[in-house]
This record gives sequence, structure tokens and C-alpha cells, in this order.
Amino acid sequence: MEEQTCALSVVRNVVVLVHGEKNPNQKEFSEILSAFVSVLDKPNPRNITVTYGGGPDGRMRDAILGLLGGKDVSTAVVSDVMSVRGIVTALSWFKKGIRCFRLHEVTEALEYLEVDKNLRPAVRKEIIRLHMALGLRSTP
Repeated sequence: MEEQTCALSVVRNVVVLVHGEKNPNQKEFSEILSAFVSVLDKPNPRNITVTYGGGPDGRMRDAILGLLGGKDVSTAVVSDVMSVRGIVTALSWFKKGIRCFRLHEVTEALEYLEVDKNLRPAVRKEIIRLHMALGLRSTP
């Protein structure tokens, strides 16, 4: 059985992802794609990803972009890992709607995504629940 590297949930129009230090395996990546498919027909699809270094590799990122087919899904990546922050910065040069935040800036990330104020507590609870599911000690 493969080690769980990420956990995800969908809260209305928001895909909530938490990654540990490793990249997702193929089964997890299929679940990530399914989560994105589930929000594409909803108004203002959003993604908040909290990561401690793991995330989709280049091939996986290309698959996500192909799946989106040019549809904008505003994305906030929350991480203190410098390599992650660098990748997100480089992506932001070519793809609008993606921005990186530090772990203590979840509130700012949700504001950037323009997540409905009434939905923000549910998204924050999911982030905490997903942290616990992965056995991560700290939560942003």
C-alpha cells in the first residue's frame, strides 16, 4: 500500500488540497483531477493548496492545465517551502490567477480567491481536517 502524500476535499466551488513533503502518487493524482472536474461547471471555481513541499510534478501540472482547457480556476498555494514558492512565482508569469502565500497567510489566501465570507470557516475547517488526516502536526 502506498503512503498517503496528500488529502483533498471540495467545499462548494473550492478544491481544498493539503500536500505533505512528497508528490502525489498516481491514485491521489486521479483523485485531484476528479476534484477539479467536480468544480469546473460551478461559478467561480477556486483552489487552495497547502503544501509542505509536495505537489504535482511537471507532467501532472500539464495534465491539470489540459483538463481545465483554458478555464480559469483561481489558485492560492500556501507554503513556506522556497522551491514551491519559486515554482508558483514562475507559473504566475504565464498563468493568471495563481499566487503564493506563506503558511500564516491563509486568511489572505482566501481573500485573494474571493471565497464567500460565509464559506471561509468551512474551508479553514477542511484544511485542519486534512492536516489531521495526513498526520501533520502543525496547521496554518
